[in-house]
Amino acid sequence: MNSVHEAAVAGNSEKLKLLIENGTNVNLKDSKGLRPLHFAAWQGRTESVFILLRAGANVNEQSFEGDTSLHLASQYGHHEIVQLLLFHHADPTLLNRRLLTPIELACEHGHFHVVNSLVHNRLCQQMILTNTNEQHSPLHLAAKNGHTDIVRLLLMNGIDINRVTMNDGTALHVACRNGRYETAKLLLECGIDINLRNTFEQTAHEVVIKQKSGNDIKRLIKG
Repeated sequence: MNSVHEAAVAGNSEKLKLLIENGTNVNLKDSKGLRPLHFAAWQGRTESVFILLRAGANVNEQSFEGDTSLHLASQYGHHEIVQLLLFHHADPTLLNRRLLTPIELACEHGHFHVVNSLVHNRLCQQMILTNTNEQHSPLHLAAKNGHTDIVRLLLMNGIDINRVTMNDGTALHVACRNGRYETAKLLLECGIDINLRNTFEQTAHEVVIKQKSGNDIKRLIKG
């Protein structure tokens, strides 16, 4: 990590401006392929992000792990930075090495305001409505971790409630397997097809029985 990275991660705006005025390369990468903008976005340094973008930082540069600054801001819940990056044309459809997009990271980690910003972005909205990723979806990741408010938000914005992925089945399968009662309840109230099967030809009810889930979820799924 060099001086410009240190200034970005610390949110030292004056030092950052001085380094830029003296000709420092704002797209300089460290040993992990992280640029100053990555560090500023990761640490929630809004002013540093703005300074770097104004100085010509590449908003869509990816680290060696495939993360853009938008991935990091989304994962760590910095929704003001997410909005700033999107305004400067950050691409919300890029995948990191885990094959995750920024909105999927936000759903996984439960950052409602970040998800709300992303679902109103045209490119992101188009992506989630036409998602062909067989491994996972924003809805599945939110359901897995019991982020019921995010599940509701995604459904309100048109995501396919009956989407079946290769590993998990439907979001209901995921919610049941992980003991997410409130999330499963919401999915049922919103009309998810309880008869859909996962890769192992199991319905959500069969998953509940096999997993020895709590009685509350058993009663919920049994109806």
